[in-house]
Amino acid sequence: MSRWSRSSWHDDERDGWQCSPQRRSRITHERTDTVASGLTADEVVSKLAENGVRDIYAELYGDWSSDWSAWQEQDWLFEDGYHFNIKGQDELRWRFQDWLDREVRQHGWFDILVADSLFYTHDRAYPRGNERQDIRALKSFGFDSVLMKCGKGFVRKGGFWRLIQEATRTGELVVPQGARVLLVTAGNDMWCDPEERCTFQSLAAHIQWVRDVMKKYAAEVHMVSLIDPHRDWHAW
Repeated sequence: MSRWSRSSWHDDERDGWQCSPQRRSRITHERTDTVASGLTADEVVSKLAENGVRDIYAELYGDWSSDWSAWQEQDWLFEDGYHFNIKGQDELRWRFQDWLDREVRQHGWFDILVADSLFYTHDRAYPRGNERQDIRALKSFGFDSVLMKCGKGFVRKGGFWRLIQEATRTGELVVPQGARVLLVTAGNDMWCDPEERCTFQSLAAHIQWVRDVMKKYAAEVHMVSLIDPHRDWHAW
């Protein structure tokens, strides 16, 4: 893969504004739409790993323990304190591509990327979002298709399995037979609504359902998490 250039994805396009699962009111600066599921980041990361979802946070950002976090770099963050702005996306994407290059050399190419809102640019420069350019940037890494939805977790907001199922039904996503799929979660299951009941048991079941959905395409799905396990997300 060739290294992308910053100018290739920061074009001044005005697309539909993305969402913010921890979005705060600009007036009150209070969370408006989600509550904590009761699971800590470390618990979520551990349970995901037990069920085959590989933690790659340290591979991208280093193992700094509690001394540093990508989500402590204020000039990388949008005003919600969760999503990355233009600079934050620069920092995230070059690290992600370096990681991806190593994975491709060792295990082979990925055809499809499925993710939550991790790679969506949230920046005042794009008041209506920059979705097309964000997707174009990720495709430049070698993916044929990119499917990203705000707020998705394995359980939260219907789960990744339902997202994939619906997208294939409507034609938004086409999964060729034998495709290799990379799924990236940034930990939205930490903020499940009470009725979603994010528990260790439900996480395990929903991860398996992603695999079950992909079986019909004989697709190979690799799932990874990019979550700072040391940060107290519930206190933030």
